[in-house]
Amino acid sequence: MGQLKMTLGVQSDYEWKLPKTAAEVIELSRKYSEFEAGRLPGSRLPAPSLAQIRDAQVKAEAGQTAAQEGEVARSRSSVIFHNTMTEATPLLKTAIDELLWKYRADLGALEDWGLPVRQGARGKFLVTKPKNISQYTAFLSRYVAQEASLPEADRITNPPLATLQALAATAQQHDAGRTAGQTTRIQGT
Repeated sequence: MGQLKMTLGVQSDYEWKLPKTAAEVIELSRKYSEFEAGRLPGSRLPAPSLAQIRDAQVKAEAGQTAAQEGEVARSRSSVIFHNTMTEATPLLKTAIDELLWKYRADLGALEDWGLPVRQGARGKFLVTKPKNISQYTAFLSRYVAQEASLPEADRITNPPLATLQALAATAQQHDAGRTAGQTTRIQGT
């Protein structure tokens, strides 16, 4: 690890084996810095200078640290987001059932809650329910916003709006945390 190898190739050409990971590159720069620092100033390689190598090494280490911290943050937020949506999904299914019952005579009103309605065969209207976590997340946000805009007497009582508001806030916070952690990880690499 952390070595730059040059071997004589099959057809008498030189083959270079370069470090493949960031850790190997950083280790190679450390070894190079130590080697160059041990030489007399007049016998050091002029380019790249020892100062340039050390500066690049510091930046690479900072980037690697940022990438690791970003991945940890992304992972933690991802787990919390997943757990939150796992808790919210059965409640949202109950909310959909309640909405379908309450607005059975006017299914078009369900569009306000984020449930698309389309006309099917034989003139029937079909409500498209969320199928995956991202659709449930979008529905949760729309549901909470729509229910909060209604007078308390017109709201659905099962599940309680306060419960879904808390879940929506947690999901939004940790969904943003997942994205921010991923961005930090990518920028650090």
